[in-house]
Amino acid sequence: MSFLAFLLGAINIMSSSSYDSAEYSIHKVFNITTAAGANEVQSSKFVAYADLLLQQVQATVVTAGTSVDNSVIISRITANGTDTSVLSAVVLSTQTSNETNCKLIEDGLLSQGDLVTFTNGADATGVTALVMTYHVRPSAST
Repeated sequence: MSFLAFLLGAINIMSSSSYDSAEYSIHKVFNITTAAGANEVQSSKFVAYADLLLQQVQATVVTAGTSVDNSVIISRITANGTDTSVLSAVVLSTQTSNETNCKLIEDGLLSQGDLVTFTNGADATGVTALVMTYHVRPSAST
């Protein structure tokens, strides 16, 4: 590959992230399944690959458990690791499979490198599938 072809390719990649790029308008999803276990079992992590806006999370019980009001806690740890905050908590009864709850994430702004964690509530046996929707913020450099 010639240097000119390489340079033109790099310019094309950079221009594809302009504000009219689909990267900024398409909602993306992140799927996880929580791990069964007692309180404070961290199931999964998501790292922001750019400046993102988390929008909502939907939780559905896939394995029935024993709790009437189990919750999955969604937290943000900043990229430098100095600040941890709870973004949202999805509460649902895990006594019945297919119980579903959807929750908006009020302050879902993430900076590149921020870590999102998903922590199971008090139910030791219930398992929940979660879908989190987000999109890249227009100010992001991808």
